[in-house]
Amino acid sequence: NNAIQLENEYLIATLTGTLDWDRRDNRLNPTRGFRNFFTAAPAYNFDQAESFATFRNDFSIYQAIDPDRRFVLAGRVQGGVITVDDIRSVAPYRRLYAGGPSTVRGYAYQSLAPKNRKGDIIGGKSMFAATAEVRYRVNSSIGLAAFVDAGNAFESYQPEFDNLKIGVGAGVRYLTPVGPLRVDLAFPLEPDKDDSWVALYVGLGQSF
Repeated sequence: NNAIQLENEYLIATLTGTLDWDRRDNRLNPTRGFRNFFTAAPAYNFDQAESFATFRNDFSIYQAIDPDRRFVLAGRVQGGVITVDDIRSVAPYRRLYAGGPSTVRGYAYQSLAPKNRKGDIIGGKSMFAATAEVRYRVNSSIGLAAFVDAGNAFESYQPEFDNLKIGVGAGVRYLTPVGPLRVDLAFPLEPDKDDSWVALYVGLGQSF
């Protein structure tokens, strides 16, 4: 990750509130229902005497299309915005990025974001990511999945939908009593110099 290194110091106080509406039938391997997770985080930067707020929303939905729930369609939409005029007044770790296992698989972690003239990543004021995934349970032990991810982070408050990066991939699920063990391979369709041609992800539970 070619993130820019800044020497600025930040003294920031934040108050975070969340709203989690979860109607999934299973948290690690859902076959129907939805979840909406909303976060609001107003903050004050004492060094620059500036206030700002970060808003994020993460919505996912699941629907089995057969009586045995072997085929499941899953979708996810994520968005975020930071209400600040100059993103440089926000600490780099608080800025918005995309890329990696939780947004756009196939691309390097937090590599999708606005860059400066040198090509260093500076982070964005807004972020958008969407995923469509098809899941199939072969038997009691094995499942398969195929997915398409799209997303990016942006300089403005509004996402630029004509500038989304896309990753595609597929994976295997080993179904255990505590949830599926997930192994995915993802391919970036527009790789940058920091991206490899394929990325491997391993985890417990479905990707979302």
